Amino acid sequence: MTIEAAGRAGRSPAAAALAVLLVLAGAAGALAVCGDGEPDPGELCDDGNLADGDCCTSSCGRPGYCDSTDRAGIIIKDIGDNRDDRLFWRYYRGQTSFEDWGDPLETTSYSFCIWDDDELKLQSHVDPGGFCHPRRPCWRVQGRSHPQGWRYFNKGTNDTGLQIIQLFTQEPSGNAYIAVRALDVNLPLPGPVAFDQYFNQTEGVTVQFVRSDAAVCWESRFIHNHQSNHRRFKAILKPNVDG
Repeated sequence: MTIEAAGRAGRSPAAAALAVLLVLAGAAGALAVCGDGEPDPGELCDDGNLADGDCCTSSCGRPGYCDSTDRAGIIIKDIGDNRDDRLFWRYYRGQTSFEDWGDPLETTSYSFCIWDDDELKLQSHVDPGGFCHPRRPCWRVQGRSHPQGWRYFNKGTNDTGLQIIQLFTQEPSGNAYIAVRALDVNLPLPGPVAFDQYFNQTEGVTVQFVRSDAAVCWESRFIHNHQSNHRRFKAILKPNVDG
């Protein structure tokens, strides 16, 4: 509807202009759809689907059911688009049973996510099953006398740069141990926000490890850092210690 057409319909120019704005606003609102792959106002993320169990929920937000820890560490080495890029994250926490890890041999996939404040900066994914070089299963169960965890190893890394994932339940405490290592040109590092600052980190950097087939997730939130510049980010969480 144009202003002229609205005026011919008996409306004043001001009312006609308001009608046009309402039509345009309605059209813009109709485009704000979660799951279309484009983050809209009110959405923290949009990964193009309405599934849960990954970095971006079915309501286009951050998973909010994660088990948080006060013992964790992360190191990012960002040299550029080459094989010197590295990422290493470790998580310590209880209580996590062996069953909480799911079954990565058959049904369970995992997503590794990094949020800078409320912006999703990195998401990597590993599928269940599969064979990795040299012709061995990517996933193997861990434990001496009985299953206690899982280990993923892909010597050449997968399509998102993930090379090693360790999921382990320590006994008798039941504490969880998670280690994620990623590297090389496949690693989608978020890149520095400034020469002397890798993340904004206004409210914190949140790292999440999300299970696909159950509402289970582990996370660590880093308010402070030990090193942050355009090539390196390092942060450590310890109880009762200011990072």
